[in-house]
Formats: sequence, C-alpha cells, structure tokens
Amino acid sequence: MDKKNIQQEIILRTLAQKDLYSFLKLKWERYNNAPFMEGWHIQYLCKILESTLPNDCPKLNHSENPHPTPPQDFVIFASVGEILADCTSGKQKSGRDKKADTSRQETHEGEVFASDFNGCEALSAETSHKGCRTHEKQISLKSTAKTSQTELITRLMINMPPSYGKTEIIARSFIAWALGKDRKRKFFYISYSDELCRKIANQVRDLLKSKLWSDVFLSPPQFLQDNAQEFVLREGGGLFVTTLKSALTGFHAHQILIDDPIKVSEMSSRAARNLVNQNFKESVLSRLQDNKSNITILMQRLGVDDLCGFLLNEREFDKDVINQWKQISLKAIEKKDTTYTQGDFSYFRKKGESLFRARHTEAQLEHLRLQMGNDEFSSQYLQEPLITSGGYFDEQYFSYIWGYEIGKVNT
Repeated sequence: MDKKNIQQEIILRTLAQKDLYSFLKLKWERYNNAPFMEGWHIQYLCKILESTLPNDCPKLNHSENPHPTPPQDFVIFASVGEILADCTSGKQKSGRDKKADTSRQETHEGEVFASDFNGCEALSAETSHKGCRTHEKQISLKSTAKTSQTELITRLMINMPPSYGKTEIIARSFIAWALGKDRKRKFFYISYSDELCRKIANQVRDLLKSKLWSDVFLSPPQFLQDNAQEFVLREGGGLFVTTLKSALTGFHAHQILIDDPIKVSEMSSRAARNLVNQNFKESVLSRLQDNKSNITILMQRLGVDDLCGFLLNEREFDKDVINQWKQISLKAIEKKDTTYTQGDFSYFRKKGESLFRARHTEAQLEHLRLQMGNDEFSSQYLQEPLITSGGYFDEQYFSYIWGYEIGKVNT
C-alpha cells in the first residue's frame, strides 16, 4: 500500500467521522456495495440532522474503552491538518512519522480497503496539486478541522415526499453515525409498524458491528443488551424502537426520531389518527432526557389533521409552543425560487425544479400527479394537504331513536 493511498484513506475516514454526508456516501459504497445517488437535499438533510446534536459531544478517544480493539489495518492518530499539510508540501517525514508509515505498510495490505478508492477519486484529484481543495459541491475539508457552531435544534419537523431517502438518512445512517460520535447517546426510533421498527433496529445494529463502522470510529462497540426491540452499548447509549400505537414507558432518550408515524391507509380512520396524536402528546414529550434533547419528525404530509397538522394547530397548542418547531418543507416540485441554507451548506433551487431528479424528473412528477389526483399529490409530494369541500359521517357517531320517542316535531 503506497503512501498516497494511505493518506487518502485517512482523509476519507476522518471526513466520515466528522461529517454525516461523508459517512452516508462511504456506507453506500463500502457497506451497501451500491452506487450512491447524489442529491442536494441529502446533503441538506444531513446538515440539519447534525444540528440536532449538542456541540459538546465527546471526542473519540481509545482511552474511554478499557479494552480497545483497533482496526486490523491501521489506527489513525494524526490530525487532518497534519495530513493535508504533508500532502501538499511534500516535506520530509520525521523519524516518528517514518516509523508510523512503516508499521502501517507491514499490516495486511490486501484487507485495508473494501473498495478501490472509488470514493476518493474526486478527492485525490483535487488534493494532489491544488492545495487539497475539494470540489465546490463536496464537503469542505475545513469543516473537519473545526466543528461549525450552529444553533442546537431541539424540535424539528421535516416534510418530504415518500421514497426520497428519508429512512436511509434518519434511521439507518444517522443513528449509527451519532452513536459513533457519542456512545452514551440514547435514541428512540418510532414508525408506523412493529415489523418496520424491528427491521430498522437490526439494520442499525448490523452496521455498528461492521468493520466499516469500527474503521471510521476507531474501535468496535460493546453491547450490554441486544434484542429485537433494543440494544444498549457499554457506555450507556443505544436504540429503542416502537410505534405510537401504544404509550412509551420505561425509557428516556436524548433523541426521539419519528419516521412516518401512521400508514397512508389508516389516515381515513379518525380513531387511528387520534391514537397517534394523543400518544405523542401524552407519552413522547415526557420521554426526553434533558433540555438539550431532540424530537425529530420526518414524514410526508397525509392530511390537515396528521401528526404535523396536529402539532401546528393553535386549538391544541399555544403559539409559543408551535413556534419552537423548526419546520422544513421539501416539495417534489418547487413553485418559486428558494434558497436552502444550514451551517456552511447553501443551495439555490429554481422555480419548477424537481427535488430529486434521480428519482423523478419534472415530466415524471406531472405524470404522477395525473395518476394520483390533485388532492393526494398535493399532500404527499407538495406537502400541502387540502381541505376537501365535502365528506362523510361515520356510522359509529350516530344513535338510532324510535319515532315515537321523538315527540311532535315540525319537518
């Protein structure tokens, strides 16, 4: 393994450790073994989710683990600044650095990389002779040297179309990445079905047990508890999954992630809607660990009285409580010029531009609207639920009375 490739790998892993979007890309390329579909909204969501973590997250340190197990290839103790400076200046190595390079080369070189540096190509092309700059649309390397001090988000509401990557970002990737940064952090993951919740818990657990996760976060996790519904790490953090069909008890979390709390087919049932909304009001708010804890709701809009509509309803909550929510609406097609900013990320979206062209172009969205109808398309893809002019009465709300019991009436 030559020196240049080792430096590229150090940069790539350090980026993944510091930056959620870089971790997500690396996960897809090496863990999922699938091509990653680029989308600006993915970068934007990653930046938003990073802002739900306190800036005082503990730094990674092997000394926290009494029996650390380093990756099989090499352990990285150099700072990114040192790596980049050496990459550009071509300075002579000190005796200590030469010894470190030698020890790295003596490892099992054939097992060092899970891919042929496909994720590094754009990075290495820029770092070889141009001062280690990345492409303008990629994550800036300067963000790895110093975490940007953004305002902590404790109430977050994100509405976006279905099948646009929200579960991959918020559940399979973000939870694993955040636990890598802070193994004491406790998560609730809530969705509409027990089967989906258990599936997500298994996928997050498998990722934590993978070599990729240990390579990025320097040592493998140690599990004190590990079952279908929850796992707990030795440091105290972990994940508990459930639905909003029942009350949440016995567990407090630093972060509660709610991903599509109700099925589309159940939105027509008033009883199902009320159950979800009331369980949120009575259970979720009392399950937070402290005043820095976060609640994130990521869902497509399904109606004016879905969970997001319920939480934004002034008949249910005071205006001051409603204003605590940071609301982000990502429409499949934008009706006006819009600029999305978060931290050091900024994207200008033109009027009429589709959200995720790799998924739907403008023409495909119009075809989808004609198939679905205006009402459903407006709710699920434009995040603008409509109030229909007519409706129906449920039979359960009627009482039948015999005519002779009514008495004399005028018709």
